[in-house]
Amino acid sequence: MLFQLTWLHCQRSQSSSSHLSSTPRASINTVITTSTSIKAVAFFAIVISFFTFKNLTIKIENKYGEQGQYETPTLSDARVAKGSADDDNDSFSACILWMDDNHRLEEWLAYHYYLMKLRYVVINIDPRSKTSPQSIVDRWNDIENKYNLDMTILTMTDSEYVPKFDQQMNHLQLQEKAALARNNSVPAASMSYGQRKTNYHRDRQPQFYKACSNHLIEHNKSWTSYWDTDEFITFEQETRIDRTMVDIAEEGTRKMEQPGYVLRRLNAIKRQVNETDVSCEAVNRRRYCAKDLSVSRMNELPGTRSVIPEGFTMTDSSSRSNKSNLLSINVNHEDRANTVRRLDTLRFNFLTPGLDGHPKSFIDLSQPKTKDFTGQWKIHMPMQPLCQDVARQREEEAKRLLKEERFIINHYLGDWPSYSFRNDARRGGLRSYDVWSERANMTQGKLTHVIWPWLVGFVELVGRGAGGGPEVAAYLLQDAGCFPEGFDPLANVKSYKKTY
Repeated sequence: MLFQLTWLHCQRSQSSSSHLSSTPRASINTVITTSTSIKAVAFFAIVISFFTFKNLTIKIENKYGEQGQYETPTLSDARVAKGSADDDNDSFSACILWMDDNHRLEEWLAYHYYLMKLRYVVINIDPRSKTSPQSIVDRWNDIENKYNLDMTILTMTDSEYVPKFDQQMNHLQLQEKAALARNNSVPAASMSYGQRKTNYHRDRQPQFYKACSNHLIEHNKSWTSYWDTDEFITFEQETRIDRTMVDIAEEGTRKMEQPGYVLRRLNAIKRQVNETDVSCEAVNRRRYCAKDLSVSRMNELPGTRSVIPEGFTMTDSSSRSNKSNLLSINVNHEDRANTVRRLDTLRFNFLTPGLDGHPKSFIDLSQPKTKDFTGQWKIHMPMQPLCQDVARQREEEAKRLLKEERFIINHYLGDWPSYSFRNDARRGGLRSYDVWSERANMTQGKLTHVIWPWLVGFVELVGRGAGGGPEVAAYLLQDAGCFPEGFDPLANVKSYKKTY
């Protein structure tokens, strides 16, 4: 099995997890590293390859201010006045768990900002995080309203809603020390610690969803998503009609080309039927493996539109100078390839067979039944009892309309650096190098590309009113797909070994 080990280093001062106003914006320094394909299952081959590609590191010197910070784009008065303002005040909200996910967070925000009209986000910061999302939060909150993003991002911490939080953390720390003292050589100690941290992770997730939902209800929010930063809602590429699989990619692509489509369509369905019939919807997931689709292959696919917007690239192009920007008007093949490698939704297109675990859901928190929900909160479908009741009682017309939308959630495994960067609670158990290695190339060659139009649409949306806006999109996506300076994914192969 082969995979391409590629990652970006973003050097920043690592601040502690905190609330919105307490952490200064960090400076950023980007490094792009490329390598040849190497065997994932042979650690020895990975180590050898590391010394091969390490010499290929190129440090970007452009698009940074004098203090090393990414410069804020300067917009014309016309764009500042018009921006991407929208008369429709209705919008989507989201509750998301975050743990050292900056390399994924901006792509997730940009994508759902475009397709769902996401405008309000509550991020729960894991207490074991080593980095902070604060610079991204500050950038997207656009406090000075330079870009008319109309975005609000708030942060929460476990201590605000987890019962006996300090006591639970102390127990976890003691068990971690015991496991480390034995160098994870005693299976019982490793298993005890591993299971305890996994159980804590599973217990806190529904508690966060409840706390987040209560906050959103207090602020009169309606549609809310409950899925992770490696998951993106889109549309199926094929469906079964009269026992025959039919390609419906063009239909899904047309939907993807419409900003705010998900919100607009859900509200339209609510107006057509009994609105309580659509107060909760479960959406199946499909996993995408870590097999790359080359830019040349991407360009060969029939019926596909331009994936990279004109004037937009996130790259190490040697043609830039004078610290101008991170854009190249004459985008060449390598520029496009580097941009694709930064964004999972463009880079990974090969499906793993079958559905991927339990469905996730979006819920209309403005409905009386959701506001008054007193049942048990769950991990994958937070208000599961309510959602199941809604599905059973749903009228045929509502069933038909929702089914015809063919919503699906793309779940991206990611490459090894992305998979292994954070100290996941399931590390050494459900998440290990062996698990990733097995899943990385788990595909029968089936690929989908319905999701591709989002980037073009996002660039147009955030620059509306001034003929484009690739510099604004690049500013908002500057951390996508990159990692802090000093991160060595090869070292994580050993630390991600199966221990319990």
